[in-house]
Amino acid sequence: RMRSLRKDSVAFVNKYAGEQPFFLMVSHYAAHIPHLATKEAFERNKKRWIEEGRDTKDIDVEQYSVHRDVIYATMIEEMDMNVGALIDVLDDKEELDNTYIGHTADHGMAIGRHGLPGTQNLPQHTWRVPYIVKGPGIKAASRSTGNVYLLDSLSTICDLAGVDAPESSEGISFKP
Repeated sequence: RMRSLRKDSVAFVNKYAGEQPFFLMVSHYAAHIPHLATKEAFERNKKRWIEEGRDTKDIDVEQYSVHRDVIYATMIEEMDMNVGALIDVLDDKEELDNTYIGHTADHGMAIGRHGLPGTQNLPQHTWRVPYIVKGPGIKAASRSTGNVYLLDSLSTICDLAGVDAPESSEGISFKP
């Protein structure tokens, strides 16, 4: 699934970059439950597990958390590879400096912290999620304070693109 996502996303950019303005939204499955990873990707990350003396055949309760952590890290690595592939193709097409790239999530995960596996709680790591944007006019490594809401994404994207947001959009641009 992750390789297909990477392939399809890169193909989209290859098809539309340079032709006209384009919009691509990539919804990564990582790192949703069930935590799944390809065997190939998992093998790359299993080294840490083996170095810790974990048995890769029998998983007991204690080892489950390590297993979960390795798979979670593998899923994040796969997502990073997908984003990297998109950045590479944008760079190859000489569109990188003319493109806004955003990364966010709808929620964080407890992944076992506080004895909870999911999003059914309100510790800060489940509601204070990243919203990272790179693009023309945004100073590298800068940080803005304040809160934004995902509902504001459409209005912000339209504002960055210089077009009016649909009248039905209830969001407020956080471009400023």
